[in-house]
Amino acid sequence: MSDESERAVMSKLKSIDLHVDPGSVIQDARKAGLNVHNIGDFQSQITNYWRIEDLMNSYAGVAARYSAMSGAGAGVGGFGTRVTLGVVDIANMAAQLFRLGQRLAIVNGLDPSDEHQNEKITEIYLYALGFDAVAQIAIRAKLQQANDIAGKSGANSNSVLRLIIIVAGKMGFQINTKQAAKYIPIVGAFAGAGTNYAFAKVAAKKMIGTYKDDYFRTFQAASAQS
Repeated sequence: MSDESERAVMSKLKSIDLHVDPGSVIQDARKAGLNVHNIGDFQSQITNYWRIEDLMNSYAGVAARYSAMSGAGAGVGGFGTRVTLGVVDIANMAAQLFRLGQRLAIVNGLDPSDEHQNEKITEIYLYALGFDAVAQIAIRAKLQQANDIAGKSGANSNSVLRLIIIVAGKMGFQINTKQAAKYIPIVGAFAGAGTNYAFAKVAAKKMIGTYKDDYFRTFQAASAQS
């Protein structure tokens, strides 16, 4: 990713609140019929997990729609707009999926502020975006290197921003379905929106499935020990 593209991405990401307030998620959960007051309470909701699934699917729909709107905006102007906004578009989608991952983690009883649990959350996020174990190791190494450089130079050292910038740079090589159509004005808008929507839906489904599997494995392990 060029310095100019990175600056554009950084500017866009700074306009997105990447921090997910657990209180707002808990409030959503209570509205959905879950008797929870803190993140830990979600761990004892196995009999009501269908409500958690409903909430996860609702969050996934929002993330997909925001991703689609970004894709439409990047595609509508044709070649010039796509070249200018393409990387920003992908970074925005990566950010929306990051926010989704934070919400899904919370409703499954994981605390993003806990360092150990955050490692698992990041792993699930990267897996959902199509990065296998080897690719994840490379991303973490690059993130550490970027954070070290940022710390020495006084540049922005927010690790979440750096992570999304790295992810967006690599995602650009993956999202190629109907890519050529994005260069056609108007038609490109629909292609961009559709591609982003489809990608976000697939990523969301993988995240939801992974969190559900992990939730029930954790419950079964706890039951076996009791």
